[in-house]
Amino acid sequence: MSLPSLPDGLTATDLALLLRLSLELQGCDSLADAEATAASARAAVRSPAVAHAIDDTCGPVLASLRERERLRALATRDPLTGLANRRVMEEALERHCHEAARLGRPLAVALLDLDRFRDYNRRHGHLAGDRVLQSLATRLAEVLRDGGVACRYGGDEFVIILPAATAAEAIGRLEPLLQRLVEDPAAGDRRILEAITASIGIAESPADGLDPAALIAAADEAMYRAKQAGGDRICLAAASRPTGARARESRP
Repeated sequence: MSLPSLPDGLTATDLALLLRLSLELQGCDSLADAEATAASARAAVRSPAVAHAIDDTCGPVLASLRERERLRALATRDPLTGLANRRVMEEALERHCHEAARLGRPLAVALLDLDRFRDYNRRHGHLAGDRVLQSLATRLAEVLRDGGVACRYGGDEFVIILPAATAAEAIGRLEPLLQRLVEDPAAGDRRILEAITASIGIAESPADGLDPAALIAAADEAMYRAKQAGGDRICLAAASRPTGARARESRP
């Protein structure tokens, strides 16, 4: 990386600092690392000329990393919710299926679909609907703080991957969503505070399938049973449902 023309007043020590900083920036894998490196270098100098030279050295690198991260986000993130997109979900689920089979441990996959969301959009408009989806994404991040992957599957459908979790454990993790599905995502917009509910279907590997397609299909079937039962509940895929009272299909 070539350095910009240096202003007058820089010493050989300053030049060595800039060269070292340039090399360190080239080794940064993320924008956060590069910004921290640049900030640390700038905080260590007192000379305005050196500080200006540091800014000149860091500027193009940081701009390049920002653009790279922007493009990466476009390729991997849903632009409305910020959750992983469908392509990332498919790759993650394939990876977790292989890992679960290799380690002999369970894997739970849930499919969440908002109840009567089309009617909600018709009554309140798509902007209000978008705020609901964004708020749901925030709630998913809270519920999955201790582990798991949430992805927007399409429209108002979301896939949730819970590595090393059984179907019963997944119910415990996801029940709080039914109790409080969304935050108040639009301060002052009272339309959004009406009850919003969801239907969730859960499948477990290996009982309901060993590959992504089988698990998604099983979770989808369970989710539609939840809808047919009136929504606002969790249903388990057929093979994951044990007998007995604790096998109840959950409602808040």
